[in-house]
Amino acid sequence: MNLVIRSSTQTKDTLECYRCSRERRKLIFEAAKELGANTIAFGHHRDDSAQTLLLNLLHKAEFAANLPKIYMHAYDVTIIRPLIYIDEKSLSQFAQQYGFQRITCQCPVGQNSKRKVVDQILSDLEVHFPHVRSNLAKAGLLYGSDKAKSP
Repeated sequence: MNLVIRSSTQTKDTLECYRCSRERRKLIFEAAKELGANTIAFGHHRDDSAQTLLLNLLHKAEFAANLPKIYMHAYDVTIIRPLIYIDEKSLSQFAQQYGFQRITCQCPVGQNSKRKVVDQILSDLEVHFPHVRSNLAKAGLLYGSDKAKSP
């Protein structure tokens, strides 16, 4: 598959993680449409789902997490998340064992993002509730909002 590169409308002064992620996703959907692809696989894992659920609860009062499969009506594309049931630590170990490169966000704003704060909160909670990440992710999958499915 060819590498598709798009320009962002964000500038150094307007950088914001949430806005950037939405813009990046829109660019991915547009590139998929140009390529004739109707399914996109994202690499979200179980810990991402727990973080997303907590972020949505805290910021929007929504009980919503990443779903393993969702059809996005607005873009006529299906998103799949084949890694959603696997924790980050297991994926990192697998990647290291088989020589996969880890690609992380290099944006300086991302180092102080709300997602990082939520990840630290989850780490703090794990001291008292060892299964907090898996329980939140599971609750999000079982009971979370699927409003993104709506046209």
